[in-house]
Amino acid sequence: ELINLVVAEYNPSGKVQKSALMPSGKESLNNFFNEPGVPFLGGELTSDPRCIYDKPTDTFFFSVLAFCAPLFGCPGKTVESHQDLIVYNATSGKATEYKVDSSFPTHPGCPCLGDQPKIGVDNNAIYLSVDEYQDLAAGGTFENGADVFIFSKSQLVAQGKVNFTAFTQLTIGGIVVYSLQPA
Repeated sequence: ELINLVVAEYNPSGKVQKSALMPSGKESLNNFFNEPGVPFLGGELTSDPRCIYDKPTDTFFFSVLAFCAPLFGCPGKTVESHQDLIVYNATSGKATEYKVDSSFPTHPGCPCLGDQPKIGVDNNAIYLSVDEYQDLAAGGTFENGADVFIFSKSQLVAQGKVNFTAFTQLTIGGIVVYSLQPA
């Protein structure tokens, strides 16, 4: 179970349990996703955690948005935003973490911050989407639209090197797409 500050693992009776993934039974999001520091006190801010279970592969996919910007308590740092994805195979007990940059420093008005991340799965891929916002403190004025990252599901489940692609600043008929929900 993930909420905005903490992740915990429960047994079927509703009691917190310890496991290879969660040695203490519960952790702060920053510790679970290996993000440095304390949010708003110079550390990465983690937000909008998601978890999806893929029954055919007995694999959990945990995602969170992580970012740091002067506006959010990271003085002296440039805007940096990324998606964290932890792949946990319940059969093997093995977990692997992946991070993908969502700050897009070459896009207009960027580096940008991701927001409102979503996750989806099908037989072939895992999909992470995020809305791309310009850094308002740096003079950015608007949202650039949705970005979607598509990862090979079989490679993620194998927990090795993973190929992925990104489609950014999506539009349909010239209209900017927002809040893309992978299904």
